[in-house]
Amino acid sequence: MVVLENFDKYKKENMNRYFIRVAKAIVQYAVLFTVFFSFMNVIGYSKSSIADVVTSERGYLMLIVVGIFSFIYPFMSFAKKTLLFDAQKRVEDVERVMGMCGYKAESREGGVMKFRASTTSKKVLLMWEDEITITTVDGISVMQGPRKEIVKIYFRFGTFVG
Repeated sequence: MVVLENFDKYKKENMNRYFIRVAKAIVQYAVLFTVFFSFMNVIGYSKSSIADVVTSERGYLMLIVVGIFSFIYPFMSFAKKTLLFDAQKRVEDVERVMGMCGYKAESREGGVMKFRASTTSKKVLLMWEDEITITTVDGISVMQGPRKEIVKIYFRFGTFVG
């Protein structure tokens, strides 16, 4: 029964994170659109205002596409990877490689190690979704977090930890 309670808690936390990530993606796309369209207005390529573009038929279509991409974003941009070694037995190596990738240890409780980006610029680039978690259960370690960071760190683990 304890396993089911933990699973329900995990599922609820993931759903909360999902909607937060969707909202962040919407904001990111809105800022990107505003910067891009403003740049086009500055160089004289477009004579329409942002309000004209958003309220037109194509603007509505663009808003729908942004909404669809925002709901898909959390599925494509976050990943899990199973490590080829037991992270609990090689904590020093894990922390060294994570440090090389720009992460510092935040906590280590039981079989869970959490890391956060060590610089503000990295946090901004990852929209404060910079937490990487390495969970070890029965000697099997699973790393999860932002996909591009997971792939980079996984490659470094293969190179430096073996």
